[in-house]
Amino acid sequence: MRPLDTQFVEFLLTRSEPFLSRYASLTDVGQWRLRVKQQQLPQWQQRQRQNDSSLHNDIEAFITLTFGQSRLPMLRRRYNSYLHRQRKQTKAIDLDLIAVQSLEQIISNYGLNSYSEAIVWMAREINTPLE
Repeated sequence: MRPLDTQFVEFLLTRSEPFLSRYASLTDVGQWRLRVKQQQLPQWQQRQRQNDSSLHNDIEAFITLTFGQSRLPMLRRRYNSYLHRQRKQTKAIDLDLIAVQSLEQIISNYGLNSYSEAIVWMAREINTPLE
């Protein structure tokens, strides 16, 4: 079983308000999201970058306290389904060094977040009629 990480927490943060209210018994979902995003998630992400081996235990304890131990298997199943859908939407391609450098330049120049965004930007530029 895959250890819980910050991506799992980010997945939970994107769940709907009714979902979180129902399964986590949260009265103020917005406040909970804000607290996790601003306080806990940045610390966990830092620990993940440092390969902190105790991180998954802390995240699991947080999830268990928030949602309850009995809901953890259901949350894992939903997360695995989400990851599966994401993988089906992603295609792998091989790029040579010049193509990668070009994409990185576009990302840098236009403040984009990924190669995918850079490719979409290029497609829009190509399809934009000249005036």
